[in-house]
Amino acid sequence: MSNYYGLSEAFPIFAQYAGETAAVPAGATGRLAPGARVEIRRPDGSLCTIGEAGEAYVSGPAVMKRYNKDPELTTAALHDGLFRTGDIVVQDAQGFFTIKGRLKEIIIRGGHNISPAELEQTLVSHPAVADAAVVGMPDPVFGEKPVAFVVCRPGLKVQAEDLMAHTEAQLSDYKVPRTIHFVQELPLGKTGKVDKRALQEIAAGC
Repeated sequence: MSNYYGLSEAFPIFAQYAGETAAVPAGATGRLAPGARVEIRRPDGSLCTIGEAGEAYVSGPAVMKRYNKDPELTTAALHDGLFRTGDIVVQDAQGFFTIKGRLKEIIIRGGHNISPAELEQTLVSHPAVADAAVVGMPDPVFGEKPVAFVVCRPGLKVQAEDLMAHTEAQLSDYKVPRTIHFVQELPLGKTGKVDKRALQEIAAGC
């Protein structure tokens, strides 16, 4: 395996394999691991169709049975024998799974779901951008809006308007961040991941 997806509670779920002959789509993690089961569900619990993003519910030989001494958390995490990952996933017709982001990070703008991960990947695809992070902030009209933080590559600069146009050329208009902050670096939490709560506090103070 060269790439895989799993959690502390469930491992592995899908992966890329050394003998894979089909071309792996850009951004995809891989196909279903042996013995694993995945259901991609909508918020109402119904099953998503191929190509439709939803929350991944998983089971398999290495999926946890319960949380130690925490029956309430166990009840919230397990449904119909499946573990709720909290990850937004989409499966294509060839069986490849792609992670679209975390459910709790999804931005709902005027009834439309926006994946911060998708926006971040689009921003980083610009040649002047080294790193990017997107957070949801309150909006008086649409409920929430995406706000982007961008780190430029050394010696390169780009205007916010150019990044908006770059994003709009690839994604729907409602996903385009109309507020972009340029920073020297993104704050990191104790686990080494981007501290999005800190970014939300920065955005609130701007």
